Amino acid sequence: MTVEVRSLVAVGILVAVLSLLGCDPTAADGGGVDAPTDNRVAIPDAPDSGLGMQFVMPEWTVPAGEELMWCWVTEWTPEQDVMVTGFQGFQAELGGHHLVALGTSVPFEANYAYDCTDLDSMNALEPLVLPDPGQQSHLPEGYAVRVPAGNQVVLQSHYVNYTDQDLLVADVVHLYFADATADVVEASYVILNHGALELEQGLVEAEVGCVMPADQAEYNVTSLFGHMHELGSSLRIDVDQGAGLERLYEIEQWDVDFRDVPPITHWEPTEPLTLQAGDQLHLGCSFNNTTGHVVHFPEEMCTAVALYYPASADGLVLCSEEG
Repeated sequence: MTVEVRSLVAVGILVAVLSLLGCDPTAADGGGVDAPTDNRVAIPDAPDSGLGMQFVMPEWTVPAGEELMWCWVTEWTPEQDVMVTGFQGFQAELGGHHLVALGTSVPFEANYAYDCTDLDSMNALEPLVLPDPGQQSHLPEGYAVRVPAGNQVVLQSHYVNYTDQDLLVADVVHLYFADATADVVEASYVILNHGALELEQGLVEAEVGCVMPADQAEYNVTSLFGHMHELGSSLRIDVDQGAGLERLYEIEQWDVDFRDVPPITHWEPTEPLTLQAGDQLHLGCSFNNTTGHVVHFPEEMCTAVALYYPASADGLVLCSEEG
């Protein structure tokens, strides 16, 4: 099944973006507005019927030199719980940063698309299914994350346009489903994120803490990775299980390529990293801001993501530093 929107919504988005820039795309001044560079991905073959869904996002324009996150409310609201075994995102290499499936706590009109770059615009959203970073699978064989029945699915696309040309983009997402007869283990995520990141010039440290909730006794972690952008210099993730800090993950010298393909620490599902309720995770990020201006989220990020099983009743464990 394919869900596709690429025409009328795109026109509305382009008009809105150009209006914000002080341009009138309908003005008949003889010169008009330069057409953006076509940076849309080719639409791949959709997953086989019953095994997944393809979503073709509406076109939108990323202005030259800007970084934006754009959210699109899909037409898909599952009538029953769906177990997702994989998320494959297709973004342009030029400027593409991430795709993620979000759930919303307030109803939106289907096919509504909007700028969701700032945190205020994301208050009603939280992660449902995360992409496989660099096509490295989060989920072990036989594991899946749940998309609850009645949950309106929102896709978020993030682009960083370093060029001097506006970019026309339109991404594609494939979600893969567990066989209805398969016996799968339900997993979910632990996410630590510094949403109030504010980096002055020079060397800056940022930290996020997280206490594992008392929803259940144990959280079995099978993968863990950290995420920063171009200004990152090092990253570490520690755990305190009552006997002091223990290092779980460390990148002593951050490489810009890790932004899109981060090193991932894996544990076998049969020998996971077991966290207890009350255990404390600590994320530390070091930056060197050489931009000449104060940098905020999401221009730079300090984030950690872990996959755990069995999923608690609430599923997602989200710890965010909001200042």
